[in-house]
Amino acid sequence: MSIKRTMVMVLALLLALALCARTSSAQSHLPPSLDNLAELRAGTAFPAFDHLGDIGYQAKAAAACGVTILYASGLGGDGYSGLPDAPQWAARRQAAAAYVREAKSLGIPVVLGYLCATSIIDLPRFDAHWDASFRARFRTPPAQWRQQDRNGRPLPSWYGGAYQPACMNNPDWRTYQRYMIQQQLETGHDGIFFDNPTVHPKGCYCPHCMRRFADFLRARKIAVADASPAAMRKLAETLPKEFLQFRGTIAADFFADMRAYARSLRPHALLTANNSLNSPEVLYKQNRTYGYDLHAMSASEDFVTIEDMTSQPRTLPGTVTQGDRHIFRPSGVHKGHADGGRKMSQSPSTRGRTIEYGPTYQQLRAIIHGKPLVVCTIAEADYHTPPHLTRLAMAEAAAYGANYLLWPTWPQPMRQKMIDAVRPEADLLRRHQGWLAAQPRRDAILFLPYRRWLETDTCKASALAAALSRANVQYEVLCEDDFRLPRLKTAKVLLVESLSVLDPAEKATVKEFRRAGGAVIAADAPGAGSFFSPEQGANEHHAQYGRAEKCVCPLTADDWLQRLQSAIGIPSIAIRGPITVRAVVRDQPQQTLVHLLNLNIYRRSSFEDEVHPAENLRLTVRVPFESACSVQAITADAQGTPGSLAAHFHKTAQGSTVEFVVPRLEVAAMVAIMPETR
Repeated sequence: MSIKRTMVMVLALLLALALCARTSSAQSHLPPSLDNLAELRAGTAFPAFDHLGDIGYQAKAAAACGVTILYASGLGGDGYSGLPDAPQWAARRQAAAAYVREAKSLGIPVVLGYLCATSIIDLPRFDAHWDASFRARFRTPPAQWRQQDRNGRPLPSWYGGAYQPACMNNPDWRTYQRYMIQQQLETGHDGIFFDNPTVHPKGCYCPHCMRRFADFLRARKIAVADASPAAMRKLAETLPKEFLQFRGTIAADFFADMRAYARSLRPHALLTANNSLNSPEVLYKQNRTYGYDLHAMSASEDFVTIEDMTSQPRTLPGTVTQGDRHIFRPSGVHKGHADGGRKMSQSPSTRGRTIEYGPTYQQLRAIIHGKPLVVCTIAEADYHTPPHLTRLAMAEAAAYGANYLLWPTWPQPMRQKMIDAVRPEADLLRRHQGWLAAQPRRDAILFLPYRRWLETDTCKASALAAALSRANVQYEVLCEDDFRLPRLKTAKVLLVESLSVLDPAEKATVKEFRRAGGAVIAADAPGAGSFFSPEQGANEHHAQYGRAEKCVCPLTADDWLQRLQSAIGIPSIAIRGPITVRAVVRDQPQQTLVHLLNLNIYRRSSFEDEVHPAENLRLTVRVPFESACSVQAITADAQGTPGSLAAHFHKTAQGSTVEFVVPRLEVAAMVAIMPETR
């Protein structure tokens, strides 16, 4: 949710054929294909910001990495500063257009311009250079565009300083933003990236928001006797849950309006935004505090951008985990050396802990309406990421069907080293982008009752997802939108945080799922409160859900995972090796694919990391084949193990499995399992 005065530039698309045909030195001069969002699928697109601090306009570095989607500043800085004088404005428009042409000539097919959805900087001078004709577009001065508290007074920005928060519902602010969209598109940008679509934690109660709140209530059959601003402010206090929900619609409505206008000028213009989620634990809290309702916002975007500040996949230095034991770090590990950058340090309580974004990818997939997903995962709010950890983050995103968002804004001494590290992974993913479209394996389904953000800051399903990922359970997350029997029947087990979160229709669906032979497990996340006793639970659950061969088991936080694994039976994958290895299993009609990720990499500084390879990984994978299989591994790692792997096929009454050994996993690999042809 951080505002970047660096003014990032946004996203791009390219025909799959053009992208796959590119080599490390080739340039593409084909026009962008903006009418097919499938071209944002994992492996096909590679997005990047081009500006950080005083290092800007990095289209050349981005292109050298294989980037196809560029988040650039464009005219965004002028937008939130109120525009310069006429000669400067003309010069900046020319410079922005020239930079877009340069980026496209380098092979980056789509460049989107940055705009801030709410920021006004230096309000006293914001309109200093407006002429009479431009000023006539607005009914009120910029000082009246600001978000307001419940007494109608302007709210200060959460950033402080010269920032002032504009209201996304203010019609004059929207008029101004439409003008800026027009300028970005006229200078060659292919769409807009909106930063900071934030509703003030204390508001907004401006007349425009109050009018829309009245409409919001009427649409939900809630009577509004007096729609005046004063009366609506009092009603907001009387109906806090409804007002909280309304706040979550403000950005989504703003995006829909801006997207429609952009497409009136350019039919295939794209719109995305900073959807925040700075750390996984604020999935619910950011809705309640800043109005970032991802479910609502994503419905109005062409694709979804997330800027995580903490969850770069890695292991915090201290110990190296192997099997179920912790051992001291061995000497002679492979290091990525570089000078400069920030040094990392951890407290004793966090050393050796693994961090990953996989559980959050799974939850995001459940709530963003199937939209393409772009995610930046960094550590400690440092936008520089060491080389091996960058490749790991790219591979992790691809494993979950997403696109990693790169920051190729490196100091000159580090630039070529980082390009050399990133490009092989980008090329590998692009060559095998068809693999990344495979269907995820579902041994279990986790229910995410996203509506509960209206009740609590804490998403208990997030803790369950993290535990499933750590255990390499193959699962899918479903929110209430997709909680239907056909989706549930694709898995053996349904996991819910508590049966009490189910509404009547969902309870009926669970009952049908159990009748079809599915197992249902209710687990309480830490601090969830009281548990059902086995006797009480059995009686109450039989009454609600009916009896079946597999009962509903109310569990303590200590044993739900063990029960879930028992209910699954033969898992999709079993790994004998370090517990820092993650596996994601996917299926296509003629092959099963396994993504392998080695989280055992230490971040030493902005440009230095340590890789602790996993060796002699023994994998057993359940496959939908009836005959012997061949196994092929691919990797961008110089010290990994690509090529054919010896495999042993086993067929039992419970299904078929393939066993094989991966001699060395450095950072990441993909393994394809295919039935042998005779």
